[in-house]
Amino acid sequence: MKRTMSFALFSLGVLLAIVMLPAGSAGTAQAQEEVRGAPRLVMPYFIPCSVGSLKGGYGVQVKGNILQAPPALPKSYAAVMLVTFDGLGNYTAKGLANTDGNQTEVMETGTYLVNPDCTGLMRGPVFDYNLVLSKDGNEFDLVYASKAGLMTPIPTVLNGVGKKVAPYEVGRTPLERAVSFTCSLGTIRGAWSTIFEGVAYQGVPLPPGPFRGIGTLEYKPMGEISGTYFGVYGGVYLAFPFTGKMAFVNPDCTAIGYGDNGGPSLFQVLVNGGRESVGLGIYPQGVPSPPEGFGVQTVATGKRIR
Repeated sequence: MKRTMSFALFSLGVLLAIVMLPAGSAGTAQAQEEVRGAPRLVMPYFIPCSVGSLKGGYGVQVKGNILQAPPALPKSYAAVMLVTFDGLGNYTAKGLANTDGNQTEVMETGTYLVNPDCTGLMRGPVFDYNLVLSKDGNEFDLVYASKAGLMTPIPTVLNGVGKKVAPYEVGRTPLERAVSFTCSLGTIRGAWSTIFEGVAYQGVPLPPGPFRGIGTLEYKPMGEISGTYFGVYGGVYLAFPFTGKMAFVNPDCTAIGYGDNGGPSLFQVLVNGGRESVGLGIYPQGVPSPPEGFGVQTVATGKRIR
């Protein structure tokens, strides 16, 4: 009887000792066992894409060249659009384009498809684009595929990016993608960084040729804008202050801001819940677009600083 009780007490003591081991001891033993044993197999996690992976508004920026028969030089082309996908294979687009300084309006409808491997195709009335989706359908890259329809193909070199208007953390399921996101003047308020590039043509007070630069902009509560631009224009370094005012921020997250005294002006689409933007330079309010070969062409992207 005493031996039985002693054995029982001994077993209970061993059990308590195991239960009361420090967490580090158990973790060390487990880590040693994993080192000695074969590596654990991690199964890949992949959800196939579909047309439903693109639903809602996207800010799309495209840039490149439209080639011409020699000796004519290639035309520089850029566009920024709000493209709205219905999740069923149809889209609408509205925005602005610039060809060698000449600004035109973009309004079109088309169809699209998305393959399970997240590649896709947009078919429009003018251009067709190949797509590759990323970030759970929150972004896509695109490249010119062909002239749409049965018309003669245009020798064109274009690529670009699309970014969802809604915050990226919203929209990982078809139900979430159906939730609309709206913008207002408060969406853009705050400090932003910007990077821009383009070409200055004839008739503008800038050194002719390509330019690139960066800047900071502060969007204030009543729509005023102030900041500083730094850039290299045709080989000449320029730094200058900027002031302006937002003309509007639409609920669909398209927006226009004009520079004071004919300064730089911008059409943009706010994306990722107002954390980023894609933009195209436009002419000051009331100034008509010049013909090709005159004016300026600018594309810009922005990111919120705080």
